[in-house]
Amino acid sequence: MADEFELIMVRDEVLLIPIPKDPFAVFEREGKKIPAGLSISDLKKKAREAALKEVREEHGIR
Repeated sequence: MADEFELIMVRDEVLLIPIPKDPFAVFEREGKKIPAGLSISDLKKKAREAALKEVREEHGIR
């Protein structure tokens, strides 16, 4: 759990992003969720696809 938050302004929204006490532990924990054998290119592709999906859903684009 975070004690501090970063305040981010996005268009007409305010986001509170938690700042972890131990960011390296968070990276390690999240890294363990990545399936073995994925290349950096695969990870970039998955991240790009997820971002595009989120934008499309937010703006009602198919």
